[in-house]
Amino acid sequence: MGNIISTIRNIGPHIKLIAITPILYPKNIGFTRWNFTNMAISFLYPKSDALDKFNANNSAAILFSSMIYYLTNKDNFYLWLKKVNISHSSEKIGHFLPFFYYLYNGKYRKFDLNMGVVSLMYELIWSSLNGKSIINKEDIYYGATYRVTWYLVWIFATWGHFFTLDNKSMPKLLTKLPRLSLHQ
Repeated sequence: MGNIISTIRNIGPHIKLIAITPILYPKNIGFTRWNFTNMAISFLYPKSDALDKFNANNSAAILFSSMIYYLTNKDNFYLWLKKVNISHSSEKIGHFLPFFYYLYNGKYRKFDLNMGVVSLMYELIWSSLNGKSIINKEDIYYGATYRVTWYLVWIFATWGHFFTLDNKSMPKLLTKLPRLSLHQ
C-alpha cells in the first residue's frame, strides 16, 4: 500500500487532475466549469509548467469553440444564456480572461504535442461523461440551427488544444501550405 501512495504522490499534478476530477465533477455541466475548477485546484499545487500548459490548452479550446458556437448560432446562443441566467458579457469575460492570462504568461509560445493530446483526451473524457452524444452537446448547451455547427465547434476546440504562437516551427508549417492566387 505504501508503494501505491508514494507512486500517487510522485505523479504530476496534471495527471492527477485528468485521472481524479472526472469522477468528482458533476455530470451535465459545460467544459468551462470543469476548466475553472481545474484552474482553482492547480493553485493548490506548486508552480508546474505542465499543469499550466494543460490548463492553457483547455482555455484556448474553450474560447475557440465557444466563439464558433456563438458566431454560427447566435440566436440559440442567446437563448441558452437566458436559460442558464448568464449575461453575454460575463460569458465572454469567462472565456477570454483565462486565455489572456495564459497568453500573458507565455504558455502559448511553445508547441507541445504531448500536452495537446493529453488536454484533448481530457475534453473527450468530459464529452463522453456529460450529455448523450460525444459530438452533439445540445442537451448541455442549446440546440444548434445547423448540425455542422457541432463539427465546427469540435474542429476549433481541437485547434485550441494545439494552439501556439511559436514563431519558429509555425511559419515553417505555414510555408508548406499551397499558395492561393487571388489575382488572375
